[in-house]
Amino acid sequence: MNGYLFDPDREDGLIVATQNLLGQDTAHLKERARSEAERWGWAEATKQLQTYYDRVIRDALS
Repeated sequence: MNGYLFDPDREDGLIVATQNLLGQDTAHLKERARSEAERWGWAEATKQLQTYYDRVIRDALS
């Protein structure tokens, strides 16, 4: 897990999720969130965008 979800349809959903989060050891959550953020850094985002453009151009030329 690298984030925390809550039910947006519940009036107290965010409050309950925040209380649960504050009641836990979050070291593992921080490590996974950092790892996920690094995975989607500028280099990876640029690579993904270039792959998308390549596919769009290839499909347009087909």
